[in-house]
Formats: sequence, structure tokens, C-alpha cells
Amino acid sequence: DLEELYHRRLNSAVASCADPKAAAHAMAAMAIAGEAPPKRIISHVDPTGLDALLATGLIREEGGLLRFEDTALRETARRLAIELPQAPEIHEELAEAWQVLGESTGMAVNLPLGLHQLQAGKASEAIAPLERAVRSMLDQGRSLAAARAADLAIAAADTAAAGDSRGSTEHRQEARRLKALAMLESDRPEAAQNLAREGLDLQGGLPLCEARLSHVLAQAWLAQGQVAEAQDLLEEVEQYRHSDVGALLFAVSSGDIVN
Repeated sequence: DLEELYHRRLNSAVASCADPKAAAHAMAAMAIAGEAPPKRIISHVDPTGLDALLATGLIREEGGLLRFEDTALRETARRLAIELPQAPEIHEELAEAWQVLGESTGMAVNLPLGLHQLQAGKASEAIAPLERAVRSMLDQGRSLAAARAADLAIAAADTAAAGDSRGSTEHRQEARRLKALAMLESDRPEAAQNLAREGLDLQGGLPLCEARLSHVLAQAWLAQGQVAEAQDLLEEVEQYRHSDVGALLFAVSSGDIVN
């Protein structure tokens, strides 16, 4: 079948290289990295293997990005790569490559960095870049992309919490608050309300974190016409505006004050 043909095409290209092991490493990294990763990312992982693959014609470079010669071929390579026992290590190498690229160029790399850290089994490290990615997308008005990134942030925070990560409840609450904001921006106040309530149901969070979640819950109620309930809730959390820390941090979750 076609899958078998694609599989043989991949194996043939790798076998034709002077260093098949390096070529297989680079191919797996490229398949895991996504549709069109920057050349610098895969070169950081295995420059020798990448050069060999480029020579086979299996992949090509277009404007500094790498692509497989065929979309279906890429999907086959990806299915094979994610089943490799060393896939977590490849994710870790890709995370390092994205971090280096971001530091050297100033590019926004939070989403791929956090994604690969999460897939590498480093959930605690993935939380911060994923949450930064969500905030950036919200600032850009990309609510659907922000919601998808927030799902990753939630997964990272929940996974870290399972390992008793310090401050895990706050991270779990913040990830849900960010997705709730994305739902509000997408005109889905009921979903935002459910996420805010879910965050508030988590035990062990700081009062300030709960106040910020309550503020989002009030926004969701207002969007659904529940004005009295929203006003009562806002009055309950108003106290946090009057502390030095609260005035700064609580502002992050309100319309007049930072995501």
C-alpha cells in the first residue's frame, strides 16, 4: 500500500547516506519538529545528518525552512518518529534548539519551546513559555490559537502537579484563567465560566490567584447578562486592588488592568 511505499522511500533515502545513523536522527527530528521547521533548528540537532538528507532530495530548503518532498511522506515520517523510544530525547534536543534560536535572534519561540519541553517530559519547565505564548496570542487578538496553546499550558501544569511541583496549584489555576480569557475573546462566555469555576475548585491556590479567576468569572457572567452576580463577585475581590502586590498583579486579569 501507499504507507509501505512511503516507508520504503524513507528507508532508501537514509540508507543511501554516508552516515545513515545521522541521517535517520535528522529525519526523525524534522518529522517531530512540525510542518516546516527552520533549517537552523534541525541543523542544531544534527548538521551532518541534515546535509546528507538534503543531498538525497527527500527534503528541501525554501526560504530558510525545511520541507519533505511530499506531505504524505512527512506524515509517514512523523508516525514513525513519534513511536521511536528516543522520541523524548529528540523533543529535548528540539527544545534546546528553539531556545538557542530565540536567544540568538530574538524570535518568539515560546510555543515550540514549551511544546517540546512538555513532550520531552519536562512539564514544569514547559509551563512558563506556554503561558507566555498564550498571553502573546491574546495580545495579538488570536483567540483560537491562544485557546490551543492554553490547552498545552493546562496539560503541562496538570502533569507537573502530579509530580508535586512547587506552586503547582497556582500554575494550574493560571493556565485555566488564560484559556478562559481566550474563550471570552472567542465569544464563548459559558466555556469561560466553566474554566474559571474549574480553576476555583482547585485546592491550595493563593487568594490572589483565586481573585483573578473570580474576576474572569465575573466577566463571563456579565457577558451572559448576569449583572447582579457579577457585581457581587467583583465586590468580593475588590480588596486585592488595595495592596501593592495586588494592585499590580490583579490588574493582569481585568480590562483596565494586563493579561
